[in-house]
Order: sequence, then C-alpha cells, then structure tokens
Amino acid sequence: ISVSLLVLVLGFCASLPVLFGFSRGSLLSTAALTASALVCFVAVPLLYTKYVLRIPFAAVGWRFPDKSSTTVRLTLLILAPHVVVLGALSFIPAFREFYTFPTTAGISHLAFVIPFSILYYAAEEFLFRGFFFLSLAKISVWGAYATNAVLFALLHLGKPSFEVVFAVVSALLLCWLTKRTGSFIPAAAVHFSIAVFLNVLIYLH
Repeated sequence: ISVSLLVLVLGFCASLPVLFGFSRGSLLSTAALTASALVCFVAVPLLYTKYVLRIPFAAVGWRFPDKSSTTVRLTLLILAPHVVVLGALSFIPAFREFYTFPTTAGISHLAFVIPFSILYYAAEEFLFRGFFFLSLAKISVWGAYATNAVLFALLHLGKPSFEVVFAVVSALLLCWLTKRTGSFIPAAAVHFSIAVFLNVLIYLH
C-alpha cells in the first residue's frame, strides 16, 4: 500500500509544472516536466528502493535485459497492438485536436523535444513498470498487474477518454513485457516509439 500511495504522490508532484501554468507542448513545459519526472519518477523511487525496501536496484528493473534477441522479439510483439490502436485513434478528430503540434513547431523544436521525451518516458516507465510493478509483484503478481493498470489510467485522466481506457490495456502489456525481460528499458522503448508514431500520424493528418 505504501508503494501505491508513493506512486500517486509522485505522479501528482511530477505534474506540478502543468498545474503552475506551463503551456502544454512548449519547450519550457517539456524541460520542466522532464526535470520533475527525473526527480519524482527516478531519484525518489531509487532512494526508496535502497533505504526503505532495501533490495537491489536490479530487483525493480534498473538493469539491462539479459537476452537481447528475445527482448527485441517481445518488444516488437508488444509494440504491434499499440501501433494498430493508436493508428486508428489518430483518425478521431478529438484525439487529433488534443495532440496537435504547436503552430511554431519546426525542426529545431523537435530536436529539442525528442531528447527530453526519451528521458521522460524512460522515467515514467521506470516508476510504473520497474519500481511500482516489480516491487508489488513480489507480494502478488495479479495484484500488481491490476493496481498498475488502474493507477496508469488515472495518470491519463484529462486526455481523450478512449486513451484513458486503452491505458489500462497498455499498462498490462507493458507490465508483462517488463516481467518477461526483467528490465523497464523495453517498456520505455515501446512507450517512446508509440509517442513518436502518434505524433507523426497527427502531423501528417
């Protein structure tokens, strides 16, 4: 329970830049959200893992996957349904409107945003699939799946309703991927890839 409450608090704290008025999609907002994510989603959980849980960082997925060929196959397997669903969602007007690029977006904007996005999604996946899921799975695997899916969906509140629903399915798939590989990195790769894929589709529309 304490881990679940910690994740809720950290999720709220990481969103403070948005709550304080940073405009979504701006360079300043991207940098601020990434900085808060690195603190709330990575630094704090690692400290909690070391000093409270007293288990190795590898036990919460803070490591590279073991078998690279198997990891690649599993990652592509989980990526496929995400691409199909988000590809379909990109045709929905409300979805496109929510993810519309800033009118000033250009190559320089994307060159700035992409590295920060990699860090943000890696941090988010470590929190949810690494620290949260793997630590709870030691107590109850099915409970860890269910709790992770619910909290991940809550994190998406405020986004289009169909994305909130799909977040439940996505969380389950990413948790399975993390459990099979023992690392949060493949889940982070999937999350970042679908974010890029979605933004490209929205841009092309």
